[in-house]
Parts: sequence; C-alpha cells; structure tokens
Amino acid sequence: MGYIGDKYTWRCADVRERLDRVVCNVQWTLAFPNTSVIHEKHYRSDHRPILVDMEYYKTGQIRRRSGGKKFVARWLSEDIDNKVVATAWAKANLRGLGPGLQAARTQAVHNDLHSWDKSILKGPKNHIKKLSKELEKIRHHALSPTSWVRQKELQLLIDNLLEQE
Repeated sequence: MGYIGDKYTWRCADVRERLDRVVCNVQWTLAFPNTSVIHEKHYRSDHRPILVDMEYYKTGQIRRRSGGKKFVARWLSEDIDNKVVATAWAKANLRGLGPGLQAARTQAVHNDLHSWDKSILKGPKNHIKKLSKELEKIRHHALSPTSWVRQKELQLLIDNLLEQE
C-alpha cells in the first residue's frame, strides 16, 4: 500500500530495515479509497508502530478551531496553588479592573491561568515533543557512534521527563 513517514520500520543497533508492511488487494483499495499507511515515530521499541488511517485522504472535512480560550477541566485535578489565582486577581485590581468590573477581573484571572497552564503543565510535554523530534531526526540519518550516544542521551532525557510528568 505504500506508506507515509520513515522508510525503515525496524532497527537493531546500526542495522535498519523495512520489515513491517500493510498489504491489501484491489477490491479493498476501491472500498476504502481514503486510506493511508503511516509509519509512526517509535521511542523504545525496535519496531515502528504502523497506523492504517481510513480517512487520511478524505476531502471536504472541515476542521473547526475552538472559538478561544476556555476553562480547562484538567485544572481541577491539578494542585493549583491559590497564589496563582490570588496573584492574578490582585494584578487585575492594579490594572484598574476594580469591583465594578468583575467580568474583566475574571477574564484577567482566566488569562493568567492559561499562561500558567502553558508554562507549567504543557512545558514538559512541549520539551518531550521537541526531544522526540530530535530523536526522530537522528534516526533518519546514518548511524554513527556519535549519533548512537546522542540517541541514548535523548532517550534518557525523555524517560526522565515522562517520569516527572
């Protein structure tokens, strides 16, 4: 069926091969024309996961973006320090958003919570994503002793960040 992504689906030390494949016949292809095979990123395993996306080439799909910043339910499960909210509320007061402008003060607190979410909660995830991209880039190139060491370093860093998360 072909594929999207890295050519190689298996690796062992400095040997890489395309072992894993998806096979179908003409009737299946005609029945599911929007299908694509994607070689996903792999982290610890020596095999890449293979995803068969049945709607990859679907046209006319409208993807709607959310209308703005909304309350994030996961905040309820976090130990949000009351200082975050209290500080945001106090800053809103200093900006002249006094008692008569409750909606504006609430919006200011809401914006500060989103900033907190981005830096504290999403920070490690973004760092993991960045390191994973670097790891994937190294795996696309020829393996050398230097790149092998860097792969191990990146895997260790990602492990530590996942553990912290």
